[in-house]
Amino acid sequence: GDMYHVSSRSNGVLDNVPGIAMDTTLRRRLLGEAYFMRGLAYLDLVRFWGDVPLLDHQVNDVKTLRIPRAPKAQVWALVESD
Repeated sequence: GDMYHVSSRSNGVLDNVPGIAMDTTLRRRLLGEAYFMRGLAYLDLVRFWGDVPLLDHQVNDVKTLRIPRAPKAQVWALVESD
C-alpha cells in the first residue's frame, strides 16, 4: 500500500510539473526527486513481490486500477530508467 502511495504521488509530480511555469532549476530538482522516489518504491515492490502492477502515470480513472501484474523485467526497467 505505502509504496503505491509513493508511486502515485511521484506520478502526479512527473505528469504535472513539466507544464508549470517555474524556475528551471527547481523544476529539474522536483522531477529528479519524483523519479528517485518512484524508482525506490518499485525497487521495494519488485524485490518483495516480483511481478507487480506497474503504474507509470497518474491515475485519473478508477477503471485504470484494474491492471494485471507486469513482468519483473519490465518493473526493473522502470527502476533503472528512473
